[in-house]
Amino acid sequence: MEKKKIPLISRLFPEEFFGLIMLTALIIISIIFNKHIYYNRITGRHYFHFFSYTVLIFIIFGGKFKSITKIIRNFFPLVLITTVFENLGDVVTKINPHFADKTLIAIDKFIFGGDPSIWMQRFYTPWLSNLMHSAYTSYYFLPPMLGMILYISGKYKEFRDFVVAVTFTAFIGYIGYVLVPAVGPRYTLAHLYTKDIKTGAVITKVIKMINNYEPFRADCFPSLHTAHTFIVMIFSARYLSKFISIPVNILGTLLIISTMYGRYHYGIDVIAGLLLATFNIYIAPYVNNWWYKKIFIGNWKEHYPGKLKFDLKKIYKFFTNTKSYLKKKSNL
Repeated sequence: MEKKKIPLISRLFPEEFFGLIMLTALIIISIIFNKHIYYNRITGRHYFHFFSYTVLIFIIFGGKFKSITKIIRNFFPLVLITTVFENLGDVVTKINPHFADKTLIAIDKFIFGGDPSIWMQRFYTPWLSNLMHSAYTSYYFLPPMLGMILYISGKYKEFRDFVVAVTFTAFIGYIGYVLVPAVGPRYTLAHLYTKDIKTGAVITKVIKMINNYEPFRADCFPSLHTAHTFIVMIFSARYLSKFISIPVNILGTLLIISTMYGRYHYGIDVIAGLLLATFNIYIAPYVNNWWYKKIFIGNWKEHYPGKLKFDLKKIYKFFTNTKSYLKKKSNL
């Protein structure tokens, strides 16, 4: 008897399906505009490192090597997100060359009576600037770190909702960049600032590195720094202990404020980011439930390894063997 063929869509997680749509659209647009596809910039390498750490932790704490393929699949959406983001570049301005900064500035004046980044100048001090920019750069660690914690602790249903919320937020945000391209107050309002943001040598280098490796400038509306951080804050408060969630929420609050303090975003960008995150936090469980009932064939739990067992003897043995191996190598 001939086996029934299973359609490709029935084998995919929802974020994989929509991620492939976005990637396909990017490839088509890149061909039209004669652009190369990049996949090895700083953001991609950063997420690859987090993936590697997850694999290492999984092996140390008793996971089977064959389960690595499952880990690769579940963290692959981060690759899709970064690949699409790092290739938006000139595509955004070629599709829509009309920058919306003037409109966003006008909205800020209507809501706040002015621009929040200008108002925040009164609080500028070196120590606060260091704190705010440190919080801002933590964005590159918070989402993958929360995903890693949920994953290695065996909270797979929560991980599924988290991944859908994060990826859907990113893809909708990228559409926002195309529809409402804006470079932000650090460029458009530069002539109105009366104070410089002074930070320490280390933070200054980090900020310079981020600015130098930024794939493109028209990525303000909505603020995905705000959106993804808010998702992390809500999921950590819901599913993690207070020992983790309280520091995460304090850091997240500082990060969101820092987007305006550091002159990266308008106030309306932050509001849009919060609304986008709230929407995706709400719909993520419904999307997953519907997808696995109507589309996905099989049980999604089969695509996850078993919950890790924290065997201290095995961990000690792993590090002891590693130390011995490195010592032998150094003596050769």
